[in-house]
Amino acid sequence: MRIIVIFILCIKFSFSAGYDFDEVRFIKAIDDKIYKSGHIDIDDFVVTVTYKTPSYKKILKKENNVTIEGSSGNVYGLKGKALWYTDMYIDIMSRLGEYKSLKTNKDFYVDKEGEELRVTFLEDVGDVIKSALVFVKNQKVVSFKLYMHNGDTIEIIKK
Repeated sequence: MRIIVIFILCIKFSFSAGYDFDEVRFIKAIDDKIYKSGHIDIDDFVVTVTYKTPSYKKILKKENNVTIEGSSGNVYGLKGKALWYTDMYIDIMSRLGEYKSLKTNKDFYVDKEGEELRVTFLEDVGDVIKSALVFVKNQKVVSFKLYMHNGDTIEIIKK
């Protein structure tokens, strides 16, 4: 029985990933930056983004649903454009954070320039996100920065 439990745990951890991060959002319209810190857990079926500072927020993406839990403990589901944008952002965060997924993705082009990867998004995502720069060291993503068409940027720095 112990062997089965250990085997199941090994499978679970071999297919899941995650990382702590700092997020810096520049909002051009107000010419200001917002700083957040958190953790992302990624597995085959569920992605969870938990912001720890400046305030607690947990975003859970499971299949085609996204829910947000605030510091009060209230949970609400997203719909419409909010669902689409949040789902897209979590998906991009998951894929750009892993070096292997950058090399085998059909949703964007990747041009390598030394330890920098320039990502150009295709289809619907390309209408929102102009491009991204991914910084790699020893075949591991260290950080990435998203450039939006409206002049905003979002930078994720892995800890």
